[in-house]
Amino acid sequence: MDILNITRANTEWQPDSKNVDINEWFLMGSPAPVLLIMATYWLFVIKVGPSVMSKRSPLTLRNIMAAYNFGQIILAFAIFSKGAAFMWNNGFIQTECIMENIELKHSVSIFNNELFLFTLIL
Repeated sequence: MDILNITRANTEWQPDSKNVDINEWFLMGSPAPVLLIMATYWLFVIKVGPSVMSKRSPLTLRNIMAAYNFGQIILAFAIFSKGAAFMWNNGFIQTECIMENIELKHSVSIFNNELFLFTLIL
């Protein structure tokens, strides 16, 4: 059996076999809400925003941007150091699935929780 016949036989991914559960998700029932959000955004960016800001001076965000950039540098260093430590302790090339090994799964989940909490601070 060639790949074309296999693809024709598989109907799970085709649009005519809709999954009812996905249609109940937020903004997934129809394209209208997403198109409305996009149209509102573009209206604000092109028309409303420039007209509102035409008589105002720009904000001075030098200190805020410096603090934000410093936080991004710390976050990038944390991600790099955690990833390097994980690879140093467990080898550069994994020979088994991380999610099947309990110890590796635990270390990855702790890493994800730490990153999530750190990004909430920023």
